[in-house]
Amino acid sequence: MRASPPLLSLMMLATLASCIGGRESRRVELGEEESYVVAEGRWRVAAGVAEAVARERPDLPLHELTLRDVEGAPVVSIPSLRPPQMNPAPNEGIAYFEVALDEQLNAECVVRSSRLDLAQAFHRAHKELASRPALERRHFPEPALHHGPDGWPLVMLRLEYLTPDRAYGTLRMAATNVNDRGVFCTADSPGYARTFEHVVDTLVQSLARGAADPAQRRSFHAIKLNGAVAGLAEDMTKQRDDGSLVDMSFVALLLPRGDELRAVDEVSVEVTAPDGELVTLRVMQQVDGVMTRDVSISGGRHATLEDRLGDARADLGSVPPASGRALRTHYQDVMQRGGGPPRVFLRYYPGLDGAGLTEETVELKGQEGGAAHFSSVIRSPREVVQSSYDIGADGERLRGMVTWGASTLTLERVLPLP
Repeated sequence: MRASPPLLSLMMLATLASCIGGRESRRVELGEEESYVVAEGRWRVAAGVAEAVARERPDLPLHELTLRDVEGAPVVSIPSLRPPQMNPAPNEGIAYFEVALDEQLNAECVVRSSRLDLAQAFHRAHKELASRPALERRHFPEPALHHGPDGWPLVMLRLEYLTPDRAYGTLRMAATNVNDRGVFCTADSPGYARTFEHVVDTLVQSLARGAADPAQRRSFHAIKLNGAVAGLAEDMTKQRDDGSLVDMSFVALLLPRGDELRAVDEVSVEVTAPDGELVTLRVMQQVDGVMTRDVSISGGRHATLEDRLGDARADLGSVPPASGRALRTHYQDVMQRGGGPPRVFLRYYPGLDGAGLTEETVELKGQEGGAAHFSSVIRSPREVVQSSYDIGADGERLRGMVTWGASTLTLERVLPLP
């Protein structure tokens, strides 16, 4: 009978559709005395698991590796017990390699020339693993956000599991986009948590330092939902040759519920003329691997809304929605004047009203130390959403809080640091 591939390679196969060979998982066999608590108190396992969980390898030497299959052939620095091993990748623009965390344990990493939809990468891994008989019980702790000395953030997620033969293991995953290059790494072991984090962080920071950022502006915000870490938001601006500006927003949400994982990616692309007038806006959303939203708005004298999934068009009238850039300009103007009356903007928020525009009232509440505190009230046909934001002198959001119903979402800028 043919054996099933190990979990680590299944994860990489599901996430990036690459033909990756099998690797031995580092699991701990359960003994009769089950006295160590894992999975946030849900499981009791053998006392020997505690020793395995505590294992680290802080003395890994640093190696340089040229990622020849990635656009620009970046040279990265990677801590590894042995020189990293490059492996064949099935597609162009992808580098796949292994890093030795210890004598018998390798991490696997993929670096792409193009971006990753972060939440969907984790979702594809979980979906593939959940269908395998190698996992009898699964548990997801809440995701974590890590950013090292240089600040570039990593989304990290663990999958704790028990196998039918009563072995305990932990699949560690980390992902981010570095100047629009996707990075995804895994290690299958109960221990080596800090070692794995150090390896991925060093790889990411060396990628960030090794190439110029194609964006004029880029920032990251940590997202918490009702106090729990839920994901990462990335915003950036690029300029076209005709002088128009492209503002892009990428939001990744990971919402674990015990043995299940809900994964949401939303992308917003807004093109504005040099004077700030909206040219086009496109918003796309994927939930658990399914495209649930793909809408676009064309500005001009008669703004039109197109639902690309439903193949429908609607006339929004002669007033196009205000752009995010117009909102940031308003923040700066009010801050420079030291105050002003509340202002109402017509905005497009498809999550609140996918068929039309919504009024958003923005008001300056106070200023302190070069930052300003604004309130926002969005009134849609379904509900009212109240928000508050701290805005920096550049018009960018430093932190914020959004409340609707019984839910509270908070944002905190992690890069660039305030």
